[in-house]
Amino acid sequence: MTDLLTAAFVSSLIYGAVTAGVPLLLAGLGEQMSEKAGVLNIGLEGMMLLGAYGGFAAAYATGSPAIGFAAGALAGLAAALLMAALCVWARLNQIVVGIAITLGAEGITALLHHFQYSRSYPRLAKAETLPLPGLSELPVLGNALFNHHVLVYTAVLLVPALAWLYR
Repeated sequence: MTDLLTAAFVSSLIYGAVTAGVPLLLAGLGEQMSEKAGVLNIGLEGMMLLGAYGGFAAAYATGSPAIGFAAGALAGLAAALLMAALCVWARLNQIVVGIAITLGAEGITALLHHFQYSRSYPRLAKAETLPLPGLSELPVLGNALFNHHVLVYTAVLLVPALAWLYR
């Protein structure tokens, strides 16, 4: 058991947790902004699914992470606009619309993936990282916390910025 808890393993585990946590952090920040506006965004998971699929498909097709990021943002925006239209203009219940968007997005993304990629599981190249000088060389935590894509640092900096904004 002690062989498992090596510095490399712990560093990789923390690195993976930080990387996987960033989309959840961004979604949580977006939900916080929605709540401040008086909207209960139950459809957040569906918006994330559509954004993730749109971003992946665009990045895979073009080979450009920037285009994939923009396409993912646009796909999530389209789902958010659909929810806004149904809740604000059509005056439908936010919870019902949110659940419908989430369930619809689960079905649409699964269907699109099946038709576009069939049974293959394509992968994208790893995004370029921005190691912070000095900090990224620290043992164990250096690579895990200070050698990420610029979007990771941006997401972390958004937390105090939004806390200050909504104080």
